[in-house]
Amino acid sequence: MASPESRRRLHQIVGDAELGIIAIDKALDVAMALSGRYRASVSLPALIPQQRGLIESLRNHYAHIDARAMGEAKGKLDPAAVEATYHFGAIVREHRFTDGVRSISIGAEMTELLVATRGYIVGVLVEIVERANREGA
Repeated sequence: MASPESRRRLHQIVGDAELGIIAIDKALDVAMALSGRYRASVSLPALIPQQRGLIESLRNHYAHIDARAMGEAKGKLDPAAVEATYHFGAIVREHRFTDGVRSISIGAEMTELLVATRGYIVGVLVEIVERANREGA
């Protein structure tokens, strides 16, 4: 049986992983919304819509996983969540988010996606501010 400290650390990893994938999912939501809402010269990087489905699937997979696996979410155990708890080993050992079928590395692949997303959001926001400054002047 794992020590209390080991269980605490694992719970912290689970929580951090859950919050991380939720934050990435939200950043992709913002990028996708900006691409349809504003006429900007900055092009939406192809990587964002390509990875959107995977990130959304991973968010659904990891969201409230501990509560679902313990039966706290709907008053009964969620078999999919119980199985999903086994996927946390991939985060620690392989540095990957996985839903058991598809995965993305926390290193190179996730970094590339985050850099592309940030660059796009910043580029669009700079254009919006510059446009507003010109129109307001």
